[in-house]
Amino acid sequence: MDKPFLRLIRVNGDQRRSIMASLSEYVGVGEHTLFPDLDGLAREIRVRQQLEGKG
Repeated sequence: MDKPFLRLIRVNGDQRRSIMASLSEYVGVGEHTLFPDLDGLAREIRVRQQLEGKG
């Protein structure tokens, strides 16, 4: 029997920022990658500014 392709992974809310930072840094996945519109781009810019200590 084949294993399912998708899996549900539950993440605590306080781990969200750390996981997003890791995905962005190591894999290149960010808000704009997941949501390729102007809103996604704006959110990604805000997240990057916060991670760099500019926001």
